[in-house]
Amino acid sequence: MSKLHTFDTAGLNAAKAIVSNPSDYAGHAQLRLDAYAALVAARGGVFRAENIPQMMPVEAAPDPERSELARAINRAQPAIKAAADRLRGRGGDAA
Repeated sequence: MSKLHTFDTAGLNAAKAIVSNPSDYAGHAQLRLDAYAALVAARGGVFRAENIPQMMPVEAAPDPERSELARAINRAQPAIKAAADRLRGRGGDAA
């Protein structure tokens, strides 16, 4: 009878912490991959590369242009709503 792999509790707890808090480990892709692999192996599974996209969403830097556009839209919302209310005949505050 072959002996199953044994894993130390501290190592599994550390892996669980990394997997549970991915934003704390952003930029540490290899550490996160190792944590996933350790947990999969502890369950007796096989870590497959094709599963990586589901487990680790792509870490993308925020797009400054998109962020500025979102801020501009948010700043314009009160004026847009007031204009829409005036067109609908509900009055509304002038922006």
